[in-house]
Amino acid sequence: MINLRTIKCNKTFGSYYKPLCQRFLSTTISKRSEVEKKTSETVYEKPNYATMDSYNEIRKKTENQGVKEGLKSKKPTPFQKRMLVWTGIYKNKEEIPEYISPGTMNKLSDRYRISFIIVFSAIIFAIFFVSEKYTVAKIERKKKLGYDAKSE
Repeated sequence: MINLRTIKCNKTFGSYYKPLCQRFLSTTISKRSEVEKKTSETVYEKPNYATMDSYNEIRKKTENQGVKEGLKSKKPTPFQKRMLVWTGIYKNKEEIPEYISPGTMNKLSDRYRISFIIVFSAIIFAIFFVSEKYTVAKIERKKKLGYDAKSE
């Protein structure tokens, strides 16, 4: 086998720098051999792949776990507890832990903001629909009585 140290040192450097080049190359070669030994000794295990069902099961178990008091957690108010149940994050009030993580509170605020927008949009639509029906009925009554729109 060809000695890499002599080839590289003879081509790139003169004989003056040869000891420095040999020292540098010898350390890199020894480091490479140590790394190769470590990688050859390492035993790789086949990774355990999660199926969709097992992933969802693990996520549901850990998603809504209560957090400790000192870890930026928040104690929900009674209104927030009602909203946690109403938005479907928890099934009932007994299931809600004493302290809730900030991520769950953010999810709660996003969900009930959307819910309130939908509910109030439906209420406003119903109010305008009823008022439109009332206006149509009022116009029909005036036509029957013979009111003229220009005279008013």
